Amino acid sequence: MEQVDALWEWLAHDSECADCYFSWLQSQAKGGDQHALGIDALQHLYLKKLPELRPEEFSMVALGLFQQLCSLARMAIAHYEKQTDSISSTSSNIVGMYHLWKIALRAHNTEVSLAAIQYINMYYMGQQLRLEKEFVSQCMDNLVQATNTLERFVLTQFCVA
Repeated sequence: MEQVDALWEWLAHDSECADCYFSWLQSQAKGGDQHALGIDALQHLYLKKLPELRPEEFSMVALGLFQQLCSLARMAIAHYEKQTDSISSTSSNIVGMYHLWKIALRAHNTEVSLAAIQYINMYYMGQQLRLEKEFVSQCMDNLVQATNTLERFVLTQFCVA
């Protein structure tokens, strides 16, 4: 993990290198002959490193990597559930969806925001209403947060004036 962390620190925050790095990571996540990263490294990137990036600054390439890792996590969860005959909501899926919501609502790039929204919609629609309660809860939580932020802003403006 040290090497993954070192590469992340050098490249993920460099505006000139980040998208090339994220593209390379995405190709590694897709597999193939050059598979340089194991499942533990990909999980580390998905659960720890990508959520550290500010949702406001996500690029389309970073979002593509994040979506690729979300898909891998969902496939792993489905495989686990099939093997154990259980239905679970693992932390990896929750972390990914939670961060995707933040990207969808906060990204400065409209294209990134719309792509994240589309991914979220496809995810929940693919669940055949099984996660409808979770979807509505997330929508309401985000509306409450936005309302609170707006109220604080309005109060600040009136107190200053």
